[in-house]
Amino acid sequence: MKRNNKKGFTLAELLIVVAIIAVLTAIAIPVFTAQLHKSQDATDMANCRSLYANLQADFLTNASSAYTAPTSPLTGAGTGLTGFTFADGQTYTLKSGTVDITLRDDGWYVEYECSQGHGDHWGAPAAGGST
Repeated sequence: MKRNNKKGFTLAELLIVVAIIAVLTAIAIPVFTAQLHKSQDATDMANCRSLYANLQADFLTNASSAYTAPTSPLTGAGTGLTGFTFADGQTYTLKSGTVDITLRDDGWYVEYECSQGHGDHWGAPAAGGST
């Protein structure tokens, strides 16, 4: 009597495993992408907050500011900047948005907006606005 000793997986079993892996991948990629954006956004906001603290310290110490109109996309005051340079010369490029830096009579105003439309601001807003 001949013994039929087949080992291995059937095609149907392999297709089911591939389908399960595809579903898990389809779920994981958007979650990973959202978490990546969230971390980039948090990093940008922390650096903008630090920039605001540096600007205000300089403003309060000198009653003016060493920062002037931008000479490049990474220096000075301006709108829609994708990066900036701290007073110590360290340059930071935003990962996920833009920043508006404005010198007003009462100090600096820094507003950050990420690529998905949310953000934060530091300093007194323009007249009629809220903090």
